Amino acid sequence: IRSVLTLVLIVVLMLPFFPMKAHAAYENTYSNTNSLRVATGLPEQTTDSAAGGTALATGYLTNNDRVGVDPNDVELKTILDWAKELGKDTGVLTTDVMNGATPGAFSAHTNNRHDKNAILRSQLTSGVDLLCANANNEAKSMKSDIEASGYTYCTDLDQAQASMDQDMVYWLLNMERTDSDSLALETVVPYALDYLDQNEEGFVIMIEQAFIDKYCHNWDIE
Repeated sequence: IRSVLTLVLIVVLMLPFFPMKAHAAYENTYSNTNSLRVATGLPEQTTDSAAGGTALATGYLTNNDRVGVDPNDVELKTILDWAKELGKDTGVLTTDVMNGATPGAFSAHTNNRHDKNAILRSQLTSGVDLLCANANNEAKSMKSDIEASGYTYCTDLDQAQASMDQDMVYWLLNMERTDSDSLALETVVPYALDYLDQNEEGFVIMIEQAFIDKYCHNWDIE
């Protein structure tokens, strides 16, 4: 708590020295299908990563299991789509697999989060400049499709570094946290930022540390 308060204080003190305004955004992420409790007025049911991620990515509430589409399966424009229209570069970086619900919500459109192949194929038409995730067999099997879609395919940081001048990159890295060769998120982030920061118009990136969620599911605080 002390470090967070210190950071906030530093930001507040430094704001007058920068030609920008401070903005904060708040988004409801409960599912469109949720009814409200009479006693509390709060959602009766819990959202899932697909509906919650879609709300964060698009500003619209949708039903559970839906990724980047509304309750009627109409595709929704994401914050990354808006950024592309403004000439900015865009990226998705997650320690989850590429076809997870949260990265999918920012880069794909499908009415079923469990249709992993549909998420992967939709992402290839998204126009997102940087797609980076923990490697899995489903994504690896699509190497030829990834490259045919205009992405430079990389599987380690040396290849990622060598791809800095490419138009679109697809990095599948070992971020599984199960062995000594696994890459930490804080190791990968600078590579992603260096890649996107080459655009003078700026960039927008969604970065997800998915293992917080995964470990919570297992009640593993360590």
